[in-house]
Amino acid sequence: MRSTILIHVPPGTNRNDAQRFMESEGFTCTIEQDKPFLEIEHWTGKGQQHGNMNYIHCIRAQSDGHFLMSRHWSIAMVLNDDLVADVLVGS
Repeated sequence: MRSTILIHVPPGTNRNDAQRFMESEGFTCTIEQDKPFLEIEHWTGKGQQHGNMNYIHCIRAQSDGHFLMSRHWSIAMVLNDDLVADVLVGS
């Protein structure tokens, strides 16, 4: 997921363009300021807690009608001076 997003939203992309792209892909995005983010591997449950940072938090859920068949994405596009600096993927 990270590599796919970075193709469309490379580092240096301005905040508004990044958010617009993610929302066009069905994500709901909010700006988070000075907040932590948990980057986690979906199947293992292991992850890294990132300290307080500014980022665009984008979430998306997709279901095939059964809760066991649903997918959930949580993406943090880390900002540095209103430009995307990195992309973190949680679940």
